[in-house]
Amino acid sequence: MHPLSTGNSIDHVLRDHELPIDIFEGAAVYDLGCGYNDLESDLITRGVKATVKGFDENPEVFEEAARGEPVTQLIFAHLDNLPVADASADIALATYSLPLWGRDAKEIVRFFKECTRVVRSGGILSICPVERTTRKRAHPIEKAMVAGVNQIIESPDWIALDTKPEVLTAIKR
Repeated sequence: MHPLSTGNSIDHVLRDHELPIDIFEGAAVYDLGCGYNDLESDLITRGVKATVKGFDENPEVFEEAARGEPVTQLIFAHLDNLPVADASADIALATYSLPLWGRDAKEIVRFFKECTRVVRSGGILSICPVERTTRKRAHPIEKAMVAGVNQIIESPDWIALDTKPEVLTAIKR
């Protein structure tokens, strides 16, 4: 794991998102705010074949990736404007990347609208804003995140499966 990694390995994803590993088999997975991680390599190590695209807006992520040989395709992008086709992801994950979603309710709502655009019908959106094991207090923009989560929960586009404060998992209608 990279020393600056957020720890977004498959173990953290499975634990914090409460997702079974088998849902990743054959899936097009978008890792939103991927950081210095290589989720696809972690899945391959577990015998799961998936196609992962990692999105981040931190130039250091790409400088570091250029030094290694990551399996995951890394794409420089703001999370409210992803350079991909509509309905192109089977699974979109946002793990420990709350600050990248926006700085206020308006920006975070744009992030959720973008998630709605890129996840296919029947696809899964799972967000885990802050690592559970290190969570000491609410993140300063968590109120704005709640506004975005409420948009998903109340939207006719989504069926919310899990809406605990530390994780939201929903299936797109």
